[in-house]
Amino acid sequence: MYYKAIIIGASTGGPSALRTILKSLPKSFPIPIVVVQRIPQGIFAESLAEALNEASDISVRILKERDVIQPDEAVLIPGGFNLTFEGENNTIKLIPGEDPDNSPSISSTIKQAGSFFKGPIIFSVLTGICLEDHLINEAKNLSDQNGYIVVQKPETCFIDDLPKTIIQSNISNDIIELERMGSVLTELSGKV
Repeated sequence: MYYKAIIIGASTGGPSALRTILKSLPKSFPIPIVVVQRIPQGIFAESLAEALNEASDISVRILKERDVIQPDEAVLIPGGFNLTFEGENNTIKLIPGEDPDNSPSISSTIKQAGSFFKGPIIFSVLTGICLEDHLINEAKNLSDQNGYIVVQKPETCFIDDLPKTIIQSNISNDIIELERMGSVLTELSGKV
């Protein structure tokens, strides 16, 4: 199966989990990665992106308006915003989240990416609290479109609510330890 992109969703405990995953990915990563880490608006997103970039072989940066998402990089959606995709070249449009304290939205990102990338997507579910009513529906839609859902094993989470929500819905393809997530994503991406 050829996947078009990876969406990583996390909230509480996410920065540490993201570091573990992103530092294990190879430099020439073949598909784009969109990180949905629920974070407050402001400077924290920039400092998180800088720290993850320093720890990783791939480029990690904050999304900006009109950006284009490329392979070989992970992009973080800034706090307080959601994204939409425009055009044929993955151009980003940032829109204020309906609930700025719980934006970026994981379910909104899955929905947008699923319709934009026009192909199967990998959804990696990490530690955190599930605050989104539509997450199960959007994850199920992704699964129905040949997407692959890989969930962090709840015992390895700082807070296990987000992974358990997906697991209990019976739509996950794989449940793995955090330390294996990077190698599994690399294998699924086609980079072996």
